[in-house]
Amino acid sequence: MLWGHWSQEPEVNASYFDWKYRQNPILDCRPHCFVVRHQDRIVGFKGYHAIGWRFGSSTDTTTAMVAGDTMILPGHRGRGLTERLYRYSLDQLGHSGFPVALSLSAGPATYLRGLRSGMRAISPYLPLQRIRTRRPRWRLRYTRGLEIALEPRPVEMAELVSECEPRNRVRLCRDKTFFEWRYRSPLSRYHFLYLGGDRLDAYLVLQKRILKRQRGMRMV
Repeated sequence: MLWGHWSQEPEVNASYFDWKYRQNPILDCRPHCFVVRHQDRIVGFKGYHAIGWRFGSSTDTTTAMVAGDTMILPGHRGRGLTERLYRYSLDQLGHSGFPVALSLSAGPATYLRGLRSGMRAISPYLPLQRIRTRRPRWRLRYTRGLEIALEPRPVEMAELVSECEPRNRVRLCRDKTFFEWRYRSPLSRYHFLYLGGDRLDAYLVLQKRILKRQRGMRMV
């Protein structure tokens, strides 16, 4: 599956593919993936998964397709296949009735190929860096009701987001169904910090990638 694009373990790759493309709660779990074939062999792949967006005060959800995994088999690279695959997939998504396609995590090479294939930049493509000049002094002022868990609380998390998120901007649809799906990725382990008593006041999610040599965790 994707020639080791995610890991060297076929079972893990298959599980991740099912989670990202088949178990995705948007569009009734219908994957939108495109392949390049050469002499009855798959030599290229591009996948899109669906996410829901909300605009302003509306509670209606607009589906957008997000360009994700792209892979060209060694020996077939440097021949323009990535750009042709981009153009073909975007054209097919347009014919299927999807008004928006996004790329949210493209590397430099994929970013440039996307622009050459017809995508447009909606913000500057620049690295963001925070330079810490002094050692921070953290103080946890509120420890009452602090819980560390390994499972999400989809219902409570969705209710908290609904109360707190601004209504005057474009935002990701984070409802109960989204939270039930989001943290089941087989490539990561998650720790959840919950704050509150009878109701959830705040949460923090920490991610540990299990197949990469990565120290520590990151906040997601």
